[in-house]
Amino acid sequence: MPPKKKKSGKKKLAKMTEEEKLLYMEQKRLAEEEMKKKKEDMLTQFLKVRCGLVISWIALSILNHDI
Repeated sequence: MPPKKKKSGKKKLAKMTEEEKLLYMEQKRLAEEEMKKKKEDMLTQFLKVRCGLVISWIALSILNHDI
């Protein structure tokens, strides 16, 4: 089955009034900002967990050498 063709954004914008274009672009901008924020939050959470694991590993390593 051949891949589906993407709809051209240019054709969509060409058929819109100026007001519709402004609204569409604003909604697109807000959606992109929201996605960027979600990605940042996910990365921050990952790094917190990862750093916690590394610190735990270092602490265990230090404790094992003291014995």
